[in-house]
Amino acid sequence: MNNTQGILVTDRFGSPKILDIFHKPIENQQIFNRNGVIIGPSGSGKSFTTNMMLYYTYLQGAHITIVDIGHSYKRLGEVLNAKYISHDDDNPIQLNPFYFKNESQVTTEFKNVIVQVLHILFKNKNETFVKSEEVALTSMVEAYYKFLFANKNIKPNFNSFYDFAKDEYPAVLAEEGGRETHEFDLTKFLYNIRFFYGDRQFGYLLNSPVEEDLSQLPLVIYDIDNLRDNAILLPIVTLIITNTYVSQLFTVQDKLKILIIEEAWKAVSNEFFADFLLWSFKTARKHGGSIFVVTQDIEDLKKSKAIGDAIINSTDIKILMDMRQYQQDVDAVLNLFQINVDDLSQIFSINKRPFERPRFNEIAVLLKDKCKVYGIEVSREAYALFTTTKKEVEQIKTIAKTKGISQKDAAIEWAQYN
Repeated sequence: MNNTQGILVTDRFGSPKILDIFHKPIENQQIFNRNGVIIGPSGSGKSFTTNMMLYYTYLQGAHITIVDIGHSYKRLGEVLNAKYISHDDDNPIQLNPFYFKNESQVTTEFKNVIVQVLHILFKNKNETFVKSEEVALTSMVEAYYKFLFANKNIKPNFNSFYDFAKDEYPAVLAEEGGRETHEFDLTKFLYNIRFFYGDRQFGYLLNSPVEEDLSQLPLVIYDIDNLRDNAILLPIVTLIITNTYVSQLFTVQDKLKILIIEEAWKAVSNEFFADFLLWSFKTARKHGGSIFVVTQDIEDLKKSKAIGDAIINSTDIKILMDMRQYQQDVDAVLNLFQINVDDLSQIFSINKRPFERPRFNEIAVLLKDKCKVYGIEVSREAYALFTTTKKEVEQIKTIAKTKGISQKDAAIEWAQYN
C-alpha cells in the first residue's frame, strides 16, 4: 500500500485535508471495525462521494467489490479497468459459487455459504428450515467437496453438485443414519432445485463456464439493476456475491478489502439475509475487510428492522449527507445513529451556509461517537469522473461514442467546457 492513506477533502473553509477512515482510527482504537453506512437523499451527492472514496482507496491498493443497482459506478469501472458483470435477457449473469482453484480455498466459511445458497433454492423465505435439514445440507456439501478432491476431472459447479446429490449422496445419508422420508426429504430437495440444472430455466446462473476466481480481482462491479424485481434470482445472486467477497477476506492478504452494497440490500431484506450480513460484518472485521451499505433514506433502515439493526449496530463508520429533512424528527437521528446530542447542530448544518465555490458539498463523518463535517471539493476533471447526474453522464457518453475515445478521455474533454 502507499504510505499516504485517505481521501482528499477540505475543512469547512476550503483548506485541503486527508480524511483517513480506514487505518488510523482502527490503530488508535477510535473505531473497532471498518464497516460503514452512507446515507443521503437523492441528489445529495451520495453516489458522487462514494465514487470518490473508492477511487482514492483503489489507487492506494484496496481491493473493491461493488453491488450496484442504478449504474452509479459504471464509469468508475471503465476508468479503473474493473471486471464489470451485468445481467440482461440476451446476456444473463453467470456465476459459479461452487468453483475453487485451490483446495485451501474450500474453508468452513466457504462451505457454509454454499449451504445458505442451497437453503434459498430449497425453501421459500417463509418456510421453516428444521435442524435435520440444516445438518443434511451441511453434510451434503462436505461430502460433495471430498468427492471433488478425489475426482479432480469433475468440474465444480451446480450441475456436478446436483448429480452428486442425486447419485452419490443417498448412500452418504444412509451411512450417517439419515432416512430420506424422515430426517431429510432428498426427493423434494432435488425437485425444488432442478430449475438451476442443465438447460432448464435458470441453468445458466450457477454453472458459469469461465474458470475465474473473482475473489482475487482488485475491482469487480456487479450491476444487478435488471434483477432488482426478480424475487428468485436477486437473493441468490446477492448471496453469491457476498460469498465471493468473504472468500477474498480469507485469501487476499495485506490489503484493505471493501464491499459496497448499494440499494440491493432492500430487495433482499429479510431475517435470513440480516443474519448472513451480520455474520459477514463480523468476518470482515477480523480479516481486514470493510462492508459499506449505501442507502437513500433513514426510513429504509427503520422499515427493515432486522437488517436495519444489523447495519447500524455493526458499523462504526457513518457518512451522512444533507439531513435537514429530519430536523423535525430529531429522535430518529439520535436513536438510529446512536450519536451525541451535541453533534446534532453539526449534522443539521450540512450545506446550510451559502457557498460561493462551485462543485462543493458537505458530509458529516461519524467515527463511532465522534462527528466532524468535511467538504467535498474536486477539480473539474475529477468531477467529470465521479458525476452520476443523468444529463452529465449522457453528455460524456455521447463524446466517447462520437469520438471513439474512452470514458476517461471523454470525461476530461467534457470538463474543459463545463
